[in-house]
Amino acid sequence: MRYYLGLGGSKHDFATCLVGGGKVLAAIEEERITRKKRSYGVPEDGPLAGVRYCLDLAGITMADVDAVFVNDLLEPWSYETLGKDTHVVGHHLAHAASAYYVSGFDSAAVLVADHSGGRWRTKDGTLTAEVVSYYRGEGSELTLVDRQSSADSVTVESRPFATDLRGSRGIDLLKRPGHSLGRFYAQLAKLAQCNSVLGDGKRHTESGKLMGLSAHGTPVLLDRMRACFDLGTAGRVHFQANEQGESFEDIARHHLEPRGTPEQWFARRADVAYAAQHCLEEMVLHLARHAAELTGERALGLAGGTFLNGLANEAVLSAGVADRLFVQPAAHDSGTALGAALLGAARDGNWPCPDPRPFSPLLGKEYSPAEIESTLAGQGVPHRRVADPELVAARAIAHGRVVGRFTGRSEYGPRALGNRSVLADPRDPGVRRTLDERIKYREPYRPYAPAVREADTARYFALSGRSPHMLLIGRATPEAEETVPAVVHLDGTVRVQEVTEQQYPSLHRLLGYLEDLTGVGVVLNTSMNVQGEPIVETPADAVAFLFGCLVDVLIIGDFVCCRSEHELGRFIERHGKDGDPHSDR
Repeated sequence: MRYYLGLGGSKHDFATCLVGGGKVLAAIEEERITRKKRSYGVPEDGPLAGVRYCLDLAGITMADVDAVFVNDLLEPWSYETLGKDTHVVGHHLAHAASAYYVSGFDSAAVLVADHSGGRWRTKDGTLTAEVVSYYRGEGSELTLVDRQSSADSVTVESRPFATDLRGSRGIDLLKRPGHSLGRFYAQLAKLAQCNSVLGDGKRHTESGKLMGLSAHGTPVLLDRMRACFDLGTAGRVHFQANEQGESFEDIARHHLEPRGTPEQWFARRADVAYAAQHCLEEMVLHLARHAAELTGERALGLAGGTFLNGLANEAVLSAGVADRLFVQPAAHDSGTALGAALLGAARDGNWPCPDPRPFSPLLGKEYSPAEIESTLAGQGVPHRRVADPELVAARAIAHGRVVGRFTGRSEYGPRALGNRSVLADPRDPGVRRTLDERIKYREPYRPYAPAVREADTARYFALSGRSPHMLLIGRATPEAEETVPAVVHLDGTVRVQEVTEQQYPSLHRLLGYLEDLTGVGVVLNTSMNVQGEPIVETPADAVAFLFGCLVDVLIIGDFVCCRSEHELGRFIERHGKDGDPHSDR
């Protein structure tokens, strides 16, 4: 068996992936190990922690690895100590590979958009970078067919590295790339004060918060903001000043001048978010249409940080641009580790391999009962083993408890999909305040997501396609608005996770029990972390979460854990008995 190690990230979001035997064997974001959110503030040997993690999980050593592939935004210090020949590939190419090679498509168009990718200097010395790239995948081949650079002056022919794996070396940091969708959205998020303190103790922009804020806004700025970009050229977005000479930043800064009451200030922030979100959707739709027209493909893969925006993804499908859509769950820079490793395997003819199963982002470690119990006993955590943890969790949720659920392999990417999750009853609108103030410590304008069995989706939610990874945002049905208000956003939208038994067996089973107990087969699913911290990875991380907030109970593997023996005894008496779930109604 040949093994391919991929390293991903840029100045942040470091990650490692191991591919071998036609399978993705392991993948981990560095933040889960170092506990430094988005890898900000990691020590200089930080990126190597993921390498050790993946090798240990596969039961091999570095000597067994045949080749290492990295994207061209990684600094050489992050991989030169590995002692292996290292192949440098384009940042956008790695993104594209992460979407195409696990999409299940025989052929597809692939669209990549983010803040910026690989950088180089033009003949006149101007520093430029890739900001949008278009690829076509067929079989094991992935070919660049068009690209927009931040200088908008570089053609496909003058940058062949992205089709032959030669890659470029990262040079200078390009902080303000032109014509960048990622920079447009991030800059408006920054101005609207959508930020968090991350791993280095500093405030960093969190673009995802802007999407949630947009539902609270009005279109007062939309026309002026629209005039700041031009979609006249196929496959290009050109940012410009509007007729009043304003840039999109000028519009936001003027609107956000500090004045009025806190409520008025919030409303102005929301107006900026509204305009940003609607403009982004228009831009993405323009690019997606070009990808389809350029390649003639009706299947579309998406990657790059822009495509963590579920409203934009939904816009592509609902407009009929593609019949089938695959969005890489780790669409941000961490996903380039997966893409780099897959490029290595594809180069050697070892990918793709026939596999009828849909891609699963559950690529981290699964902890044995012995490992879990050793952690619990070693830290003196009151715990009890139960025969059916999903039934116990469902009973607790049905009675209004907020449950931390840790099971199986950890998720690769920014979404918790049931294995490192906090679960709650979506029938209770008050649970959002409980989560915001006692557990997650986050802003009240941000929505929470529902998980639902795929077979039950249409009863509660209207979607344009399948959404197994919380990357499409649909609309609530009238029944959902009435029965599960805690997961319906202000504007009636919902960021849905569709659950199948094949992909998420534990969560699927729990949802079945909830249907039996309450008549509603939906659960509120949010990540097991507090704001500014990574999602938990290990049993010890989960224990720290239990004692660091006011979650009611932690169910880790088959073990129910509480903060005291008294709490545990009461919980087991109420929710831990065996038998028919109907008996707990």
